[in-house]
Amino acid sequence: EPALCEPGFFCPQGSSTMLSCPAGKLGNMTSLTAAEDCIDCPRGHFCTGGGAAGEPCGTTAFICPDRGMVAPQQVRPGFMSLPQDGPADQRTSERPCMDGHWCSAGLAIACSKGFYIDPLRPLTERTDQSSCIKCPDHSTTQGLGAASLGDCFCEEDYTQMDNKTCTLCPIPGTNCSSAGLKITSP
Repeated sequence: EPALCEPGFFCPQGSSTMLSCPAGKLGNMTSLTAAEDCIDCPRGHFCTGGGAAGEPCGTTAFICPDRGMVAPQQVRPGFMSLPQDGPADQRTSERPCMDGHWCSAGLAIACSKGFYIDPLRPLTERTDQSSCIKCPDHSTTQGLGAASLGDCFCEEDYTQMDNKTCTLCPIPGTNCSSAGLKITSP
């Protein structure tokens, strides 16, 4: 009669010795008889061996993109972990940080209102709030996550004079009461 092995282990036929499923594998049933009976750890998890279930990948800073992972991979600088709508501890992929955002620990954080990120800035340099550049004096953005200088516009009572700066309305009687003149790159 075969030995009754606990989940996470297998017992070779004719033996009562329980052996751990190998790293990257798990044993989610009893009475496994060979290492080949252990199954790959699912995506979003890692298995160090000897378990009945995989360990969740960790925080948003880690991903487990493949079946059979023995350890989680750290998300690269300037990248965000996915899926964003899935469990934070079971991320399976990464993608470059979104425009207008900087990424840290696998999360995308939008630049504050009045700031933008130069779209040409390398991803590896988009890892903290200092990546966001303040719009020129007397200009702002519509909201969070501005992706370029072109998203900046002059505030109320200011006008655009030289395609990149906003100055107080220069002519008495000129109506500069509404914001909205865009700043453009040279």
